[in-house]
Amino acid sequence: MMPHAMPEAHLPADFADQFFLHETRVPVAEPVTTKSIKERLKALQEETVELQTELKRLEDQEKADADAVRATRAVEIAKELDEATKERKAAEERIAALQDELKPKA
Repeated sequence: MMPHAMPEAHLPADFADQFFLHETRVPVAEPVTTKSIKERLKALQEETVELQTELKRLEDQEKADADAVRATRAVEIAKELDEATKERKAAEERIAALQDELKPKA
């Protein structure tokens, strides 16, 4: 809508401009040279080394965490096994006592 078509709307003079494509500047890319490629490769290699170092650190941490979980579980299992062994020994003693009661007395 043209600003002068409806003066009561108080539209700015450049109101219609927002509806039309405007010429934009395309950034000019720097020319590719062997130097620029070598610099980019060097930066990528440095980033690769950094990422590999970080990956190794994270893998080592995950392994240490998993080892700690396994060690904790091994302690829990050892305690359970000890309790079960004690319970079995008590049950065997109780069985032996009951069997003695069943034996005929002379």
